[in-house]
Amino acid sequence: FLIAHMHEGDVVGVLSLIGQSPQASDLVAREAQTQVLLVPGSECRALLALHPSLQHALILQMAHHARLLHERLIINSSMSLDVRLARQLHVLSGLSGDPELAPARLQMRLSQTDMGDLLGVSRSRANAAAQQLRREGLIELHYASLTITDPVGLARRAAL
Repeated sequence: FLIAHMHEGDVVGVLSLIGQSPQASDLVAREAQTQVLLVPGSECRALLALHPSLQHALILQMAHHARLLHERLIINSSMSLDVRLARQLHVLSGLSGDPELAPARLQMRLSQTDMGDLLGVSRSRANAAAQQLRREGLIELHYASLTITDPVGLARRAAL
């Protein structure tokens, strides 16, 4: 089940580091060229004690992830599926750069199954919502990815 996409420079496992507990979810690399830097918790805690600026950076990273989670939570089932998808795509486009620039190809693999996971619906229902946004000229669909052709229109469709 897809919970979130990580991007270059993201830090994961901060809560586990602070609480000295296991990571709550699995992380899966989606691209062959993915690089991950694994730093043992004891070394992280020692660095944090020596460099308070790292503590601040981790707090900012946690705030970023909390904002993304909040965006997912405020999307509710009373919204139409295409509006929910528009909101998710708007958030994802903001992670890949300026969401107001057009066209913007999302810098991540995003399959129909992924869209379904993000929305909590089946692949076919997510595809129907994506096709609706395509018919409205807001996105173009490609194999396992998409391009936002009208970010302003997408934001309007997302009722932002």
